[in-house]
Amino acid sequence: MTNIILTGVYVFFSIDYETNQLILTMGKCKNQKTRMDTYKVTNANIVFHYFKKYALNELVKAENELKKIFKDAGYKKWKTSSEQFIVEDETKTREFLSTFMEILHTRKNVKNINYNVATLGNDTTDIRDIRPPCTYLAGETAMVVTEAGEGEGYRRIRMKFISTPSGKIKELEKIISVPISLRAWPLVQCMRLQEKYNLKTLIEKYNRKSL
Repeated sequence: MTNIILTGVYVFFSIDYETNQLILTMGKCKNQKTRMDTYKVTNANIVFHYFKKYALNELVKAENELKKIFKDAGYKKWKTSSEQFIVEDETKTREFLSTFMEILHTRKNVKNINYNVATLGNDTTDIRDIRPPCTYLAGETAMVVTEAGEGEGYRRIRMKFISTPSGKIKELEKIISVPISLRAWPLVQCMRLQEKYNLKTLIEKYNRKSL
């Protein structure tokens, strides 16, 4: 029997026994079962009371959106954790969760665009779930520059240097083409214009000294 791996954001309740305070814990996971098993090491009764599926390339954005929803709704953080909140009224909180977990980050399909594409196993999947991630902005996917749907093309830039997961800059053996998101593209354009401006200023300064 094949295990189904679910990726997404989760919410569950637990009690801090020292203070008897009800705590809400939220987060993202690449594998629902593995993440829940990790929690069960400290408390075997933990289950995810609310879960919403997302593609891997949407997890960071979904988690940040979830945190913002709690903050905007007035929930106070539990101690210093950014993923735990104090629950004053469990009934109201569950009603609140039931509402927004259903509408959170809902996709809107554009008319006349077929997002379904065939996979190697002759199944179909939503092409938005498999778009390449942005090289420089976590949680963002590559900017689509052609008609969306099967065979769509993405914005890419040629780079000799890339950043690693640890934040260090790595020089590549050769220049490669990397995907860029809609939000990252203006930053790239600004940097290119800044480089041209710096070069122009340097040349003008050199010419003045040569006179």
